[in-house]
Amino acid sequence: MKQAKKIVACTMAATMIVSSAMASGCSKKPKGSNEKVPDDAPWYTVDTIKVGEQYKEDDSIEYSYMQFVAQVGNNLAYYTSGSYYMPEDVNPWEVNSDDYSFDNIDIYSLDGNLVKSIDIREAVVASGYYDYQAEPIDGDADDPNAEAEDIEDADAEAADAQAEDADAEDADAEAEDAEDVASDEELIGEGGIAEEGVIIDSWDSDYEYEPTAWWYITGCTVKNGNVVASVTGGIPTDGFEEESVSAEFEFDMGTGDLVSSNLVEMDEDDDVSGNSEGTQVFEGYSVNKVWLWSENGDYSYILNVETPDGTSTSYDLRQLLPGVVIYDISQMVYLGDGEVLFKANDADYEETYYTFDLNTGAIDEYSGDTTWFGNDIYNASYVDGVGNVTIDQKGIKKLDFDSQSKEQIFSFDNCNINRYDVMNGLTIVSMTDDQVVLTGTLYRGNGYYVSGNELDTEIFILRKADSNPNAGKTILVAATLGYFDYTLCEAVCTYNDTNPDYFIRLDTKYSVTDKYLSGEVEYDEENQDDAELELTSELSNQLMIDLLAGDGPDIILDGSSFYQLNNEDYLLNLSEEISTDGLFSNVIDAAKVDEKLYQVPLTIGITGIVANAADVGSDQHGFTFDEYSDFVSGPCNGTDPFQAETGRTQLDVFTECLAMINADCMSGDKVSFDNDSFRALAEYVNDNITDPVDTGNDTGVVYSGMGMGEEQAVATYQQSLAFTSLLYWYSSKVEDTCVLGAPTVDGRGPIIGVSCSVAVSAQTQEKEACVAFVETLLSEDIQTDYGRYDYCNPVRISAYETTAQEAIDAYNKNVEDYSRYMTDAELVEMGMAPVDSSAIDRFESMIETCSQVSSIDPAVMSIIREEMPAYFSGQKTLDDVIVIMEDRVQTFINERG
Repeated sequence: MKQAKKIVACTMAATMIVSSAMASGCSKKPKGSNEKVPDDAPWYTVDTIKVGEQYKEDDSIEYSYMQFVAQVGNNLAYYTSGSYYMPEDVNPWEVNSDDYSFDNIDIYSLDGNLVKSIDIREAVVASGYYDYQAEPIDGDADDPNAEAEDIEDADAEAADAQAEDADAEDADAEAEDAEDVASDEELIGEGGIAEEGVIIDSWDSDYEYEPTAWWYITGCTVKNGNVVASVTGGIPTDGFEEESVSAEFEFDMGTGDLVSSNLVEMDEDDDVSGNSEGTQVFEGYSVNKVWLWSENGDYSYILNVETPDGTSTSYDLRQLLPGVVIYDISQMVYLGDGEVLFKANDADYEETYYTFDLNTGAIDEYSGDTTWFGNDIYNASYVDGVGNVTIDQKGIKKLDFDSQSKEQIFSFDNCNINRYDVMNGLTIVSMTDDQVVLTGTLYRGNGYYVSGNELDTEIFILRKADSNPNAGKTILVAATLGYFDYTLCEAVCTYNDTNPDYFIRLDTKYSVTDKYLSGEVEYDEENQDDAELELTSELSNQLMIDLLAGDGPDIILDGSSFYQLNNEDYLLNLSEEISTDGLFSNVIDAAKVDEKLYQVPLTIGITGIVANAADVGSDQHGFTFDEYSDFVSGPCNGTDPFQAETGRTQLDVFTECLAMINADCMSGDKVSFDNDSFRALAEYVNDNITDPVDTGNDTGVVYSGMGMGEEQAVATYQQSLAFTSLLYWYSSKVEDTCVLGAPTVDGRGPIIGVSCSVAVSAQTQEKEACVAFVETLLSEDIQTDYGRYDYCNPVRISAYETTAQEAIDAYNKNVEDYSRYMTDAELVEMGMAPVDSSAIDRFESMIETCSQVSSIDPAVMSIIREEMPAYFSGQKTLDDVIVIMEDRVQTFINERG
């Protein structure tokens, strides 16, 4: 609340400044006023090397995923996990899936050559730690380390025992098959679904599941030059009870040999379970975190510490912090001299910071200021020779706990790297003045049906160049009000590489997302919507001030929802500047204000009610209020689509629907809420929508007067729905699904949600260069990338159709993969069936029914959200509220100019 009040005050101040700026007139940038890249500006070349390609090229591999572990010498270690396709004649329910899995440590040189691959799974299985036939594990064994020959002997004995039991198991299996067939024939007579004469019901509640041991790798790290894999799992004891077992396996990086394996200290209390969360290493210290939990809701940790001299000690935080519940511990940040800082959250995510001495085990609540580093504690990493560093959209920053400050030590303006990649998967390996090495597995928003082995794992080497190849280029500043997506960043990289005269510099000054990511603004859980709305208003007002003063960016990205920017004082009219051939013409027309195109949609979605086509009229595009009331009480069985799967309040529903009629209430600099559209909406919401009732139950929210079942809602309200999202969420029903407009007086169709847009400042003196970049973003290649990576519909029709077909192909491949292990009946039960390409045309026709873009001034929305509750609560009449809102909004618009 404190933050929200502060933002409101700043917003009011910004509004006053805007008024002053408007009164003084516009300040056109003088020709040639844009900065140029200085001759002495540092520059780093970017070399990229892909690793792990052998997993992609192996057709027998169904899935794989790589994670960077650490650098050792001049090599990089990665942990790779995955699975192989099972043979088609194998029933997956009758085999151990671990037999088709792999876990490797892969060692690569910096030039991408595979030096060695170490099989972790082989060592874990051979250890016998997770062998259900083995004797119960004694955590206090005198010698938990297993010699290599002992491991091999144990493995051989286990193999002999399995061979001796094989015949007996085959006989039992034949008997069970005979019983199953007989049972299946009975079920078929009762209406069961048969496949080749046998029903396979993997969800049969009467099936006797045999308890089995299980384990998985929680992480890998490097300690004393060796790779250590942390493993956690469980071994069945009585019934469905099990004993938690965690272990570490240390491998020689040079030879690949197993150096040692040992059990990790766990809790001895039978009522307490635990698992290892991996190990962090700082200047010779290592800390292994073991999370503990019990059935009564007690949570804590054991920290297993090894100091540089080889001393190992286990510290139980239940003893060091008696009575303190610790549900989660963040990444540890090294403070130097064997001391770390971490954030501990309880079960309600109330946070406390602690310092922990790795030499003595002393733990104290941290008394220093934490606001200056904020969210950085989640992604900070320790780089030898540098210290604690973090990455944001601007560059690499060092966290200095002595001065309690963040210093940017590397700017991404000095290289041509895709910033989305940096923010979504890359880790700093090493850093000097002359070279920066980063690596990671890159997730570029590749779609819902992309498997791990389709992702790229890359090494990025940034080397300092002798001179800057961009020296003398004119700088175009491109600012976002949202965030920099992969496609936009890639387009900027290409532009900067190929344009001989201009260089685009990205700016996050007005980005709401960046304020949260950097920790400048704290997340306000109780008042998040209103606080974010106020912050958005503040930043957009600041942008307006800067544009009028001639200090703003040349290019504005993702500002389409900021209605107040659609003015020739701020933005250029691009109607005659760009070609719109091949784009969704209705979308371009809807984006215009008074026939002027200030902000060009790049990607779009449909906002409206997603319903079964059979439940509405064949030519119906929206709902009148009477039609909607009948729809809710009829097909929806009383569950309003706006509240079907979310906790939207009465006010939330009203403001969502208000976007449908924004054009009826605001035109240019005039506002009028005293119209049929606004009144009908307000009265309907007041009479038919109630706030959700929080039952205090973790299972979810129950709505007043509505019987919420476990089945998927008949209809839901969706914002900016893309074809790929429709395909994912509605699967086999996609061909029978339609999107309609929210209720209005005239039953108009759904509206367009613009997810990415571009505009050009009216003050720029580099109009031609800016327009050229707009054309680049509308090109076939970039538009296809938008549809492929950004969960959206490209505004270029051919790119939409291409990427929609790719999504269908990927989805159908997913169905095909599942059909290897499941019957048709089971696939139907999961809602999975192949989708026909006709769904592309159907969704395209839905897009073409949209005639309005969702756009409303955030400052105006704030006023509405402040005043409407008085009507909904019965404190004021609608007439009274309309008069107050019109006066406040009109005054705001007049003052702003």
